[in-house]
Formats: sequence, C-alpha cells, structure tokens
Amino acid sequence: MRDTWYADHRDLVKWGTLAHIAERQSLAAIVQVAYLRRGTQGALQNGSAEVPIAPAVWSFFRDVTAVRSLGEILSRRIVVIDKPFTPQRRREYRLAVVESVRSIESSKIVLLDPDTGIAPSKPSGKHVTAEDIAAVWEALQPGDWIAVYQHRSRNKTWKQGAQDRFTDVCGNGVQVYQATKIAPDVILLAKRKP
Repeated sequence: MRDTWYADHRDLVKWGTLAHIAERQSLAAIVQVAYLRRGTQGALQNGSAEVPIAPAVWSFFRDVTAVRSLGEILSRRIVVIDKPFTPQRRREYRLAVVESVRSIESSKIVLLDPDTGIAPSKPSGKHVTAEDIAAVWEALQPGDWIAVYQHRSRNKTWKQGAQDRFTDVCGNGVQVYQATKIAPDVILLAKRKP
C-alpha cells in the first residue's frame, strides 16, 4: 500500500470489514500487512517558488500505523506490519510477515493490504501473490481469519477472478465484503481457517 493512499474512502470499507469480522468472531487482534511503499514527498507551489511541506504535517497524514489508535475504540489490538516492501525482495518480506503473524498468539484476522490486490499473472509491487497468501494461511491458527484487499481491475469479471484466485489458495467458503455506495471499486475477500 502506498502511504499516499492511506485514510481514503477505501479504508472505511477495509477497516469496517475488519472491525465487523473481529467483533462477530470475538477476535482479539487485527493485523494489517501493509506492503508499505513510500510515496514521493511533494511540495507546495507559491508562484514560481516551491515550499516544502512541513515534515510533521507529512508524517501525520502518511502514518499508516496511526490506525493502531482505533484498537482502543474497538477493544482490539491492532498490529501494523509496516516494514517497507521491496518487490525484488518479496520472499524475504514474506518470511518476515509469517514470523510476525506466528508471534501473535491471540485470535486474529490478518489483512494482506497491497495497492491493488491479488496478482492475476505476473506480480508487481502493487500485488500480493498466491505464495504470499498461502504462507500467511499456513501460519494461522485454527479459528484465525485471513483477508485480502482487492481493487477493481480493467477486467469486467475482476471480482470473480479475485475470488477464484483466493479460493484456489484457501479453499471454498470465501466471504466477499463490499460497500458499493462508499467505494464501489474495492472488495475484501475473507476466510476463516478451520
């Protein structure tokens, strides 16, 4: 997830879904795997001059870990895995994520949160792969949940395609969450580990 897209209307769908599942299933923790990639820090223009945006302002609006404060309101622990993601080092990132997920002993839902969702074929830094999903799925305890953020693609059957790719890894029984009046271009796929 690019930090520049943090806290938009899609996050209402994401965190609304996570809070709903955590409450309904009495899960103690929500874990966000951010696949964090830093955006370019811009500047303000004032006529022909550029004025830098104060670092405090930039960090306040780009701090993906700020969502941890939502945990107190939801009575849940929120863990954000905000290690920077480099696509060329995906395997190392995946191993670190699995280690972090395994270290959380309480019941949980783990959100894999790339920019656009599950890679349809050749993955880029914007995607999560079937291997990433499988590794986290394997690391979960029975009763834990996995969720994946999926953004609309140019394919008309993008929802079904993503659901099929998720099902291929985690099996049948995938739940699909959406909020078409808030963000019609995203879904969250979720499944409980039996």
